[in-house]
Amino acid sequence: MRKPKIVLFEPDLMFSSKIEATAKRLNVELKVVTDFADLSGDVDASNSKVLLISLDSVEGKSATLKKFVDEGVTVIGYYSHVNAHLREEAEVGGLHTVFSRGAFVGKMEEIFLDISRSD
Repeated sequence: MRKPKIVLFEPDLMFSSKIEATAKRLNVELKVVTDFADLSGDVDASNSKVLLISLDSVEGKSATLKKFVDEGVTVIGYYSHVNAHLREEAEVGGLHTVFSRGAFVGKMEEIFLDISRSD
């Protein structure tokens, strides 16, 4: 079995299943993590270079996100439009790409295809 190309941190099971369905349809390997305590271990164990993350779920944990960025992981975050302040926090933390949740949904297929091409 191949290791996941992307680790997704999304505690919302309904939304993560939508992301998983898109990844599966595009044949993109995805590891879903729903518990923040497991995130570092799962990223390390998967040897993934891409982390998709719900910024709403990690508010105030920018040091952990910065750690991933410093380790060479491409971190792509998305946030609910009601939490737009998270965009600035994420950008200060060095995240590579930040989307509103709606924009992420609209570009999800393109994001996955770009990641799979970079292999």
